[in-house]
Amino acid sequence: MVTPATGDSHSGGPFATGPAVAVVAPDGALTGWSPGAQRLLGYSAAEAVGRPAADLLASPLPRAARERLAGQDGWVGPVVLRHRDGHPAQPAPTPRSRFS
Repeated sequence: MVTPATGDSHSGGPFATGPAVAVVAPDGALTGWSPGAQRLLGYSAAEAVGRPAADLLASPLPRAARERLAGQDGWVGPVVLRHRDGHPAQPAPTPRSRFS
């Protein structure tokens, strides 16, 4: 799950256990990474934070999503992510991700 949130992913903080959470800045860069995100995608926080969130997508976002995000509107919808080893990883149990 990729969702805006607050908290420090490096020292545990609110994301020490539980779901995969990635914090995405308005410019699209990852600024936070939970242990759940590491379990889902295989990247440590040190490897993920700072890189573009779009690099983790297995395929481009739908056109409607890109248009909303270009206008700085939020978007909620299913995504398929790419694990570090290359296989697709779909968040479970509900593949809903929020980019804003």
